[in-house]
Amino acid sequence: MSVIVTATEQVKAIVLLTPKPGISRADFKAYYLNHHAPMNRVLLPMLGTYRLRFLASAPTYISEGAHNPDFGVVTELGFKDEEAFRAFQRVVADPVSRGKIDADEDNFADRSQTRLIRVEEVVVA
Repeated sequence: MSVIVTATEQVKAIVLLTPKPGISRADFKAYYLNHHAPMNRVLLPMLGTYRLRFLASAPTYISEGAHNPDFGVVTELGFKDEEAFRAFQRVVADPVSRGKIDADEDNFADRSQTRLIRVEEVVVA
């Protein structure tokens, strides 16, 4: 059996957000869904795909010697093209927009642990 690999054309990035100390998993998720995600949809209209994958209460599998994940959500951002991604970068670099995002994240996330990683998506069928 051969593997069919399809590269997607969409520009994608993954954001790993870590709950701030003292916040419960449920409160982290609720705040993200009810406040942060709707705000981002307004501030970042160039976002196409905006998927949130919250970690389950316990990892399914961790290799021996590996650390438990230090993040609470894997956020997938998709952009229709390179220009949309550059528009996103301009908005998040703008001091006013950045200030709104940072102030909101301070309510539920440990921003010192935030990572945004541009990725290449490949679908294997």
